[in-house]
Amino acid sequence: MSLVDDVNTQLRSVSSDSLLEGRTKWLVYLPPVLVITVLFIVPVLLVGVTSVYPRFSGVSELGFTLQFYSDALNPSYLSSLWRSIWYGVVTTLACLVLGYPVVYAAVKVFREYEVLILLLSVLPFWVMFLIRMFGWISILKDGGLFDVIATQLGLGIDVAILYSAPAVIIGLIFSWYPLMVFPLYASIKSVDDSLLEASKDLGANSFRTFFRVTVPQTRSGIIAGSILVFVPSFGSYVTPILLGGTNSSQMLANIIGRQFTSAFNWPLGAALAMLMLVVVVGCLVVVQRYTTVVEVRER
Repeated sequence: MSLVDDVNTQLRSVSSDSLLEGRTKWLVYLPPVLVITVLFIVPVLLVGVTSVYPRFSGVSELGFTLQFYSDALNPSYLSSLWRSIWYGVVTTLACLVLGYPVVYAAVKVFREYEVLILLLSVLPFWVMFLIRMFGWISILKDGGLFDVIATQLGLGIDVAILYSAPAVIIGLIFSWYPLMVFPLYASIKSVDDSLLEASKDLGANSFRTFFRVTVPQTRSGIIAGSILVFVPSFGSYVTPILLGGTNSSQMLANIIGRQFTSAFNWPLGAALAMLMLVVVVGCLVVVQRYTTVVEVRER
């Protein structure tokens, strides 16, 4: 009987340990699940319901309808959507082109200045967003820094580009550039130097080594940085207002904001917001599919 009692005791101990482990997991998982549910899932569901059931918002007596999605496909709104996508793509590519050489130089070339270079790269995040934007206003405006330099050099051209598309893109690049630096740094830092040396030993020049060895090894950082930059730049609201000015430089987020604040057309604003969400999710799906295909080919 003592053997049976020992077995039962061990089973009870294992069962209690499993129960405690399960409760511990719930305690760990519950806070982030609650945060995601309350701050993301529920608001998105409310916006989605408002877009198809305007009576839910309290600003309309209409019941279930898809009319506002039809209105969201108006050419004027679609042009703002394409403008937002274009600004996001240009900002992402510019941050990648500017950030990759800087991070690579900091990690692989000037290693003694690695911390200093990275510190200067993320320095804009230390300054409040509005202060950064007002700084660019003073630089890009008529009579600003760029205009004064052009005048002193006798170029005879007007370089005041405030309240234009280039000004908005410059502001977006400056705002979200650090988000490209962080993932690039992590991926480039993990590249094994022996692989680069082996490539050169096999006769590959620096150019071929970079594109055949370094870039594939840092693909995860490039993809992560591109997502981190594209999503906020695509949905930017403040930068187009401060640096764009005119309607020709406004992005879809600005139109959505006006629907909720001045036009009080909440269902249309909700439909446009859901359209933006579809674009972002679609981009993430495309990136995920591309990553999966590349991984399968490499195997």
